[in-house]
Amino acid sequence: MPVRTGVAHVVTTTRTYKDRVYRTHLLRRSYRECGTVKNEPLGNLSHLPEALVEIIRRALQGETFVPLTQAFEIARSLAHGHVHAVHLAMVAARILCADTTLAATRRWHTSTLARGCPVAISVHPGNTADSTTFLPEVTRLREQFGIQRMVVVGDRGMISQKAVDAMSHDRDIDWVTALRSTRPPSAPTSLWRRWSGRFCR
Repeated sequence: MPVRTGVAHVVTTTRTYKDRVYRTHLLRRSYRECGTVKNEPLGNLSHLPEALVEIIRRALQGETFVPLTQAFEIARSLAHGHVHAVHLAMVAARILCADTTLAATRRWHTSTLARGCPVAISVHPGNTADSTTFLPEVTRLREQFGIQRMVVVGDRGMISQKAVDAMSHDRDIDWVTALRSTRPPSAPTSLWRRWSGRFCR
């Protein structure tokens, strides 16, 4: 029996059935037997992603692949994140309020443009009070992002007295808000000393 030799290769066939196109990727080896070229099936690659099939095809054709970390050597690296952030801020400032560059940078501090991008957004019905959604959102942020210590900032309509009472028992939560009175009516004196450094009137 002749010894089968030859290089394996990927053969792709395409067929159309009921307006759908089906592609089949087969791994084959070509060899000669009695002067005739024949093909030996080695496997079906159709279940693999197209990108991986293409890599196998090119590798069998002699192309060499190396990990990305080995293909390049970092000779010099410059920080760019802050540059990109400022560039985006300038674009946003031009769209929202066209002004000079100096005026735009001064205007940043009057909006959320200088705080960066939001990490999470929640949408609630329009008739829902902020005071009822505040504490559940604080809990969700801590659980979703694994935050142990945090500082929350809000107006007096968002951070209610009920929320203040709940947060006062957690040493890992601080808050900044405005008070209608100089002291919560039901708060003990010792507890108010702890609160006094947390509020901004």
